[in-house]
Amino acid sequence: MTSTYRLEVWNDSRGVDHLWTNGNLGEAIWIMGGGGHRLEGNTVHGIPIDPAFDSDGGVLLEGTSANVLTGNTVRDTGDAGVIIQEGSHRNRVVDGRFYRNGDAGVVIADGDRNEVLDSL
Repeated sequence: MTSTYRLEVWNDSRGVDHLWTNGNLGEAIWIMGGGGHRLEGNTVHGIPIDPAFDSDGGVLLEGTSANVLTGNTVRDTGDAGVIIQEGSHRNRVVDGRFYRNGDAGVVIADGDRNEVLDSL
């Protein structure tokens, strides 16, 4: 399967910690389905190696709930640092650092009881 995502997490509860990734044509981390994932201490920057390309967002949550994103740094992305899409509920973004992102640090497009706490 060819993808524009750097890392894809599907369904089962998993953790991603201390990952460092640079520019990507799609979101750097895409979490789809399931829930209970934990992303901790990761660094994502959207500056691609090839200046002819652009990046999308840092982390995309789609149809996934009860995830915790804590202590992550997302910067210089073409879209938002974290995008919480439809069908994603009860997610927490805690102690995040987001800067120079195209849209915003965190965008909550849809979902119930999502929280952003102590993030810049």
